Amino acid sequence: VGLGIGNTHFARLKGKWDESAILFMALVGRPGACKSHPLNFAIRPFTELDGAATRAYIKACEEYERQRELPMKERSEPHPTAPVCKRFLISDATPEAMLLIHSQNLRGIAMWNDELAGWFKNFNRYNKGSDEEYWLKLFNANPSFSDRKG
Repeated sequence: VGLGIGNTHFARLKGKWDESAILFMALVGRPGACKSHPLNFAIRPFTELDGAATRAYIKACEEYERQRELPMKERSEPHPTAPVCKRFLISDATPEAMLLIHSQNLRGIAMWNDELAGWFKNFNRYNKGSDEEYWLKLFNANPSFSDRKG
């Protein structure tokens, strides 16, 4: 539901307090308890949209490269704009990559992991420890910036 709503609607509470549709969800059960099937069913419309968007992005990239190779006077636009891949889902990304993907998909994105333990194990994989704070900041819909060199 949160992914479907995205950043399109907010609930205003107590004057100036806006609450977004950001949700953290985990299905917990014994191994083999069929947790993955309902999750895959719920996420399928978004995986299908992502697949169609990826195919469109590949075609747009091919056209972009074709236009760039043409002489200026033969182009449909003098300076073609590089295409952006529209997405709903990510599953393995650094915080910096997430910021880039989100900046290209302002409606919102979802981190989707089939295994909760895998998501936790990825915390601090690329840095010395700030992923937990990063996710808490995202949950509260606070802005996030990355100004790191490299």
